[in-house]
Amino acid sequence: MTLGMILDLSSYRLSPPGILAGISFLAILASGTLVLLRQKRSALGRAYLLLIVIANLWVFGYAMDLCSREEPVAAFWTRVSFAFFSFVPPTLFLFTSTFLGTRRLFRIALSLGYLISYAFVLSIVWTDWTVRGVIPYPWGYGVAFGAGRIIFLTFFLAFTLASVMQLVDAHQREPSRVTQRQIRTLLLAFLAGLAGATDFFLDQGLPFYPWAYLSVLGFVLIVSASMLRHPYMLLTPAATYDMIVHTMGDGLLTLDSHSRITAANPALCRLLAYEEEELVGQPVRKLFPAEDHPFRPEVLAREGKREDRLGSLNTEMIASTGEIVPVNLACTLVRHPAGRIAGVVGITRDMRESFRMQQALEELNAQLQRKIEEVEEKTRKLEVSYAVLQQSRDTIVRVLNERELTYRELLEANRRLELLDKLKDQFLASVSHEFRTPLTSIRSFTEILLSYPDEPIDTRSEFLSIIQNETDRLTRLINNCLDLSRIKAGKMSWRDDWVDPEQAAEEVLQAFQQQLRAKNLATRIESDHEASRVWIDKDRLLQILQNLLSNAIRYTPPDGQIAVQLDRFAGRRQKDPKEFVQIAVSDTGRGIPPAELELIFDRFRQAEDPLTDKPAGSGLGLSICKEIVEHYGGRIWAESEPGRGSRFLFTLPTRPFPRGETAQNISVSPAGLPPEGA
Repeated sequence: MTLGMILDLSSYRLSPPGILAGISFLAILASGTLVLLRQKRSALGRAYLLLIVIANLWVFGYAMDLCSREEPVAAFWTRVSFAFFSFVPPTLFLFTSTFLGTRRLFRIALSLGYLISYAFVLSIVWTDWTVRGVIPYPWGYGVAFGAGRIIFLTFFLAFTLASVMQLVDAHQREPSRVTQRQIRTLLLAFLAGLAGATDFFLDQGLPFYPWAYLSVLGFVLIVSASMLRHPYMLLTPAATYDMIVHTMGDGLLTLDSHSRITAANPALCRLLAYEEEELVGQPVRKLFPAEDHPFRPEVLAREGKREDRLGSLNTEMIASTGEIVPVNLACTLVRHPAGRIAGVVGITRDMRESFRMQQALEELNAQLQRKIEEVEEKTRKLEVSYAVLQQSRDTIVRVLNERELTYRELLEANRRLELLDKLKDQFLASVSHEFRTPLTSIRSFTEILLSYPDEPIDTRSEFLSIIQNETDRLTRLINNCLDLSRIKAGKMSWRDDWVDPEQAAEEVLQAFQQQLRAKNLATRIESDHEASRVWIDKDRLLQILQNLLSNAIRYTPPDGQIAVQLDRFAGRRQKDPKEFVQIAVSDTGRGIPPAELELIFDRFRQAEDPLTDKPAGSGLGLSICKEIVEHYGGRIWAESEPGRGSRFLFTLPTRPFPRGETAQNISVSPAGLPPEGA
């Protein structure tokens, strides 16, 4: 059989059974659509949609089977229809569980059901174990089942009867008449659907017309009519509340405003050995052995002035047998809309078992205490022996620790010497390299100028410009080295004063206007207008901003953006609010790899120019920035994402910090500050 045979209209005929099945298909589709339009947002509506789709696909295959002229075509549609029918049993169970609110309880059974359905689909499509073909009848072709027919029928009946049993059990426990009527309607629909199971015996020689699609139509019409009449078909809140009251384990007691009993649930009746009819209308004092029970009108009036929930207390109630029952009683007042007390709701919990457990626990505690005393006595004896051993051990350990300490001090001293030697070598190598590069350029171009005095004036100017740039670079390198040395040696001259960081940023940006215009870079300064002046040497602040903005201009491509943002915020201490100014310089350049973010502040650590693949600076600028910021108790760091730019941030105090301390450990009294602007 080929796809062409299936799509060829000459392979089909309009037979009365096929037309009737097609009409059933359309009727199921129409009734299901009406229901879904009203319940499209409910869980029950979604479950019913799934059931309608699966059932209708089965009926459609059934109709095409009855209209087929050729046996291969009929066999194809038979397999298609029963492949979809394999999902009907678990979907029926899903619909029933959703209606009754038990879907979570049976999620494992539902999952297993759908797995079995998938297994049957595979057997129908690839083997003859479930469906082996078709048999010709006077009305058309009918299904011929394979060896797995009994298992398939058992699977169908098991899930269908499980759904029916859920409905029967819910009907017996449901107090609401409306919900009972809904459940009976569903049971009637299931009986109509089960009538179609007779089709499983067609190939046994029984001469009857296959009317399973009519039973499916009957099921859908009955359920759809009920769902259209009762839009949600779920257990009502009132019925649910009534079920909770009648099944709860604690006793429930309601009183009117005169402390007469108006209702008592089964749990309370069992606790006190009464029938509900014996309690309703009786004064509540009948249930308490003493006159000072908590439901006295004067008690309710006094406590009700403060709050509606009176709390819980341990008290005693008397059963019909005369037994005194210890209970925990929680009371809540019920009020009229006008505010006066209309009644009381009390929940009682039997405390007899708790008291027995408490008594047993006390006995166990007493036994445990005796055991503890015995253990303590033995422990005291062991401690005496242990003390003697400990003294000997301490002496030995002290001697060993002294030797180990001496050994560690020697190792640490040796390690420091090795580290200092290594740092010295690295520093000399870096400085030598940085000095050699500009000196080599200066010497090379000077030799060219001396060797070729007749070079054009443009070429000579270009070479002299290169010599001047390399000389400036060498000068900056020397100055940076001197600055670092002076800072490290504590010989740097600091002229601290109150400085406006926003004004300083504007000055630096103004100085870089030529470089900014050359690359058409947009700049902006963002401030929260609360950023106060900072206590710093203005030249050092300008040096920090010049280094950061110079790097931003260098690594930002043409038409990019550079921003300077100033914010004021509190440090880690709650008692010193808004004591720092945070300054951030951001660009839209190529960014910095994450592994380099912590290293770029080291000496001679620098990024490479993406166009020339050469270092673009001396590698000391960020290191100097770090030294200056930390000198004033601040912190500097970088944030970057490769390809999306970089952001360099540093903090400066709005008050002078003692030298050598940082924002994490400093504590300065506001009264000891010099006045701002002094």
